[in-house]
Amino acid sequence: MSARLHPLILTASILTASSLACTPAERPTARAASVDPAPLSLDCGPSTDCGRPLDCGPPIDGAGALTEAGALVLFGEIHGTHEVAEFVGGFVCQGLEMGLEVHLGLELPAAQADAVQSYLASEGLESDRAALLAGAHWQREDQDGRSSEAVAGLIERARQWRAAGRPIAVFTFDVDGEHEWNERDAAMATRILAETEAHPDALTVTLSGNLHNRTVQGLPWDPEARPMGGSIHAARPDASSLDLRHHGGSAWICMSDGCGPTELSGASEGPSWAIERWPDADEFGYDGVFWVDTISAAAPAKTSAE
Repeated sequence: MSARLHPLILTASILTASSLACTPAERPTARAASVDPAPLSLDCGPSTDCGRPLDCGPPIDGAGALTEAGALVLFGEIHGTHEVAEFVGGFVCQGLEMGLEVHLGLELPAAQADAVQSYLASEGLESDRAALLAGAHWQREDQDGRSSEAVAGLIERARQWRAAGRPIAVFTFDVDGEHEWNERDAAMATRILAETEAHPDALTVTLSGNLHNRTVQGLPWDPEARPMGGSIHAARPDASSLDLRHHGGSAWICMSDGCGPTELSGASEGPSWAIERWPDADEFGYDGVFWVDTISAAAPAKTSAE
């Protein structure tokens, strides 16, 4: 059955993402992190095991057409699930196994960039994890899925790939402080495009709330809103923007009464661990969808009790 025949899932994911991505307390300013200038190379020295196949998890049906040098793939999610981070990690891993240099962009604020780079270069000890999670992003009172244990786990997978000598980079593309939607999304688009321009032969993969990677103007609450994906698509019409599909379950969502696991309905039919790319974009500007299976809520990586 076509993914376009599940309007309830589409509506649920969009409204959920809007509640997570644009609360006034979390609107950042338009200062984005600078591009990491460090070149990546495959180091197959005696301390690495880069000749050994990576464990990429379940194979992703339909991923091959998007896994190529110079490609830009925008994954749009419902924040706060384990499965989306696992899926995106598997897609990145597949690119690494093909011998590609891969740059993974996460919807983390610019202020977190140095901590991420330090962690990637670390041994992944408890003290290293504590340093990564010491930033304000991971300490917020209302922690949505952008600071989940699944996101921290994705960064850890990237650290392991780099330690194994694979050419993986992680960059942050969100911005700091408070700002209006259009300025925030324009700054995020600028950051992502700068990364692709600085590394034109890399496979660039981004993960954001699925309202951000729409490529057409307008959101449920503001017809003048210009999502990040629209600015990216104007400069890179070859970019692929994908929306999430799932088979129901739960996600860690922040609502007016607080944050926690929230049950969500899903599609009764459809594939799992697959990418479907359409001949033409839909009314929201998505070029296709990516399917995970049943979703499960990913709690904050650092709780207030720690």
